[in-house]
Amino acid sequence: MKQLYLFIAVLFIVSSSYCNTNLSELDCDLVINTPISNTAYICDESVTLSVAATGSMLTYQWFFNFLPISNETANTIVATVPGLYDCVITSELCSEYVNFTVLAATIPIITSQPTSPTVCQGGPLFLSVSAIGENLTYQWFHDDLPIIGADSMYLTINTVTQADAGDYYCKVSSGCSVNSAVAHISVNYVTITSFPIDFVGCEGATFIAYIETVGTVASYELYRNNQLVEGVTGNMHSITLAEDTAGQYSWTVITPSCPPTVTSFNVFMAPSATIDAEANQSFIAGQTLADLEVAGDLIKWSATEQINFEDLLPSTTPLVDGTTYYAFAESLQSLCMSDVLAVTVHLELGINGLNKSALQYYPNPVKNTLNFKTESFINTIALYNMVGQVMMYKNIHNQSGILDMDALPQGHYILKVNTMEGEQNFKILKE
Repeated sequence: MKQLYLFIAVLFIVSSSYCNTNLSELDCDLVINTPISNTAYICDESVTLSVAATGSMLTYQWFFNFLPISNETANTIVATVPGLYDCVITSELCSEYVNFTVLAATIPIITSQPTSPTVCQGGPLFLSVSAIGENLTYQWFHDDLPIIGADSMYLTINTVTQADAGDYYCKVSSGCSVNSAVAHISVNYVTITSFPIDFVGCEGATFIAYIETVGTVASYELYRNNQLVEGVTGNMHSITLAEDTAGQYSWTVITPSCPPTVTSFNVFMAPSATIDAEANQSFIAGQTLADLEVAGDLIKWSATEQINFEDLLPSTTPLVDGTTYYAFAESLQSLCMSDVLAVTVHLELGINGLNKSALQYYPNPVKNTLNFKTESFINTIALYNMVGQVMMYKNIHNQSGILDMDALPQGHYILKVNTMEGEQNFKILKE
């Protein structure tokens, strides 16, 4: 009887193929979407076999070892016994079959799972899995996508990038398969997006040492001439230029579990200008700041010790007896300032000098009108502001006169008197 069933099954399959061949010239709409030959494994006591086909009025008949299986007329069957399974699919006009070889297998046992290390960008990544089973195969996955060529128990990436971060696992198969534990890989990295630059400045200038980064940054350290700079807590630090702050600097960016990232820059202190002058100097009537003896480049003058570059005195400013002026120099190369020197001037009476006691001027301070008279004949009188501008000029041709200063702003002025005996400058305060 068994031989009869086997003959009938074979005859049915052959006749089906014959039918399919003879009806090829007809409008057969049967399309099989499952491979004609398949291998399946019984892993958890059973395996589901399934065929996919399209066509009109489809019917299915399953066979086990060439014998029909009663009541199995769907496109899916659950196989619990190893052997040969065939499914004959019949449409309205023709038929076809799909066969399955079902084998008994065991699920591999994983004995060593991959770990979850934190790796550094540019460094290597090494993962491994160990398992027990027969004829084992391996396939590694990254974020659920198979990694091409990663088909051994080891996975090595020689140079890790940020794109390599994510979840990894290995599917171990021996007919049946099992997935390893998931290894979550974090990639620590640092990219410098704004590099520090070299700086050249004058003594006392302030420079902000700054670095900008993206990535996994734990902390920043700043070094000067290979010595740690104390007090640095972030990615910027203020440096005031002096002999003990100029030098070679380097930012060190600390990344967890990775080598530090280092970038260097230099801070140079430009040479300051030099200045030399006698603290007390004499002058003759009519001389100006330009006539004083001061050694240095680009000499500049101020009326006060606190230098205000907007109120510097021009070199044409007339000298006033007993007045202290403040001089400094700027370097031709760097425009760095020198120290500030105080120079007090004293009138030297002589052939061009006018005796102070010979001139009377009042009131001083003055609010409106300034009166003046001398024992000598006055030729001209001029009034300058402290930046050397002529505010008033008069021909007197007399031994006395007045100046109306009511319209002038408050401040200090220089009164220059020219007589038959010579010239002299006097400081006047307008209230």
